[in-house]
Amino acid sequence: MRISSFALLALRVAAPPVHAQPASTDDLTPKLIKPEERDPRAAEAIQKNIDTLKDLFDKIKTITHDKIDPNTPIDIGGLKDWGLKNPGVDITGMLQTALNLMEAYGYIDPREDLIQPDLNPRGMPELASRAVKDPNLSPEEYGAFRKLTHDIDAEKNFLEKNYVVLKQTEIKTKRLADLANSAANMSGIAGVYWAKVQGDPNDPMNKSKAAFYDKYDGAQANGLKALNDTLKAMGDFEMKNYGDRNWYLYFGLPYYNFMAARYTRA
Repeated sequence: MRISSFALLALRVAAPPVHAQPASTDDLTPKLIKPEERDPRAAEAIQKNIDTLKDLFDKIKTITHDKIDPNTPIDIGGLKDWGLKNPGVDITGMLQTALNLMEAYGYIDPREDLIQPDLNPRGMPELASRAVKDPNLSPEEYGAFRKLTHDIDAEKNFLEKNYVVLKQTEIKTKRLADLANSAANMSGIAGVYWAKVQGDPNDPMNKSKAAFYDKYDGAQANGLKALNDTLKAMGDFEMKNYGDRNWYLYFGLPYYNFMAARYTRA
């Protein structure tokens, strides 16, 4: 069984535009994750937690000579084809089965489906330029202007795609955590174990979550730097061709500040 998690999407954060210099040689190419592309390492980390919890339940049942059985026997043999090997197992078995069913049917949270790239978010400042309708620009000057506007669009698109991946990932992982919380609430022992996993920074689940955020923060820092450099270059263009010394102050800087506020995690 394969499921999505922070470990998967830590490898899927978008790359800076071609002209920006990435912080490392990692492949940061933008890509939305499809079910068949999910990283098996994410499943392995969560599967290990499920198996450990099941093993703990079995040991409790053994040492108490079957007097304490954290799992509630239920006849759910009809779900054996979905990974439930023991029809008498409830908590861990049902958690495993629920994950398998979610994977098989591609369950998507409606909120996740609504998160799509918005390249013109509300409140975004405009970037005015005299070059837009200037018939006196030479072909070289107009070409330089077109390149600057193209670079700004590419950097904005890069930042927005990363932002969408971040928000979709947080919804997916919250859904998974909610499922695990529901399973843990069925048993005091399960609750203790799940609380321990959540509080352990060295647990694979938490380490992959931290890795994803580090990846996102680094990629966005690169993208924002590239954007700011291009805005300063646009200010130089306005100064050279129109004598405007304040273009970056009045237009470029407010635009950059808006983007930094939107694409930097609090």
